[in-house]
Amino acid sequence: MTTLSKRLTPIVEQLDANEASDRKPVQKGDARMALVEKGLQALADFFNFPVSIRYIATGELEFFGKGETGFGEGLAAILSKYPTRTGIQATTSTVLPCNGWTRINHFVAEQIIREQADVNA
Repeated sequence: MTTLSKRLTPIVEQLDANEASDRKPVQKGDARMALVEKGLQALADFFNFPVSIRYIATGELEFFGKGETGFGEGLAAILSKYPTRTGIQATTSTVLPCNGWTRINHFVAEQIIREQADVNA
């Protein structure tokens, strides 16, 4: 199990427990979003990328770097596997290591967390 997988697996377990809970739908949704943001923060922290994450009305999470640093090779490689948005529509394309911001749909963000938790698990 990789170090990244070790960081993300407990968050995936919490996502699963939240989904199986008998909470009301709004409570489940709020808890899920908090966990998705926590997972993205763990991903950014793993790659030493200082990030600001904010959920916006379009159903996306703004994933903006703080300062002048870009994503770096490792984080850019992961983000390149998924549809992210830096323009009008989300596309699956190469995210450059020098880039420092993108928007990620909340379902895609959860997928990233789940799949990266499974890598080399």
